[in-house]
Amino acid sequence: MKNDSILPIGIDTHKDSVNTQKAAVSALVFLYDKVLQASLSVVGYTHPTKQPSLPILLSAAEAQLIRYLLTGHNKLVLALIYGSGLRVSDCLNLEVQDIEREGLSFRIINSKGAKQE
Repeated sequence: MKNDSILPIGIDTHKDSVNTQKAAVSALVFLYDKVLQASLSVVGYTHPTKQPSLPILLSAAEAQLIRYLLTGHNKLVLALIYGSGLRVSDCLNLEVQDIEREGLSFRIINSKGAKQE
């Protein structure tokens, strides 16, 4: 059974977002379960899922052009972010004592990725 058959009239699986489709199905389930007190059993129905979106990346030429146009502090920040994959906030919070010259590495403290709440 196609997913189109359970959706209310006016909901198009090709045009409407996944969240719109889920809301429509949830409304139908609520209507049958709470209002009509009837069972809504549909065999073969699967909830629609979002397709993962890929991040937009700069081409190598675009990155090189931006690096060429920047100077000073901005160029250093961009080189650290682009070259090491640092978050902007982590890069801007770096201090001199966080940089280890011998190992050409740096230490990130209280990064966004390691939240402790």
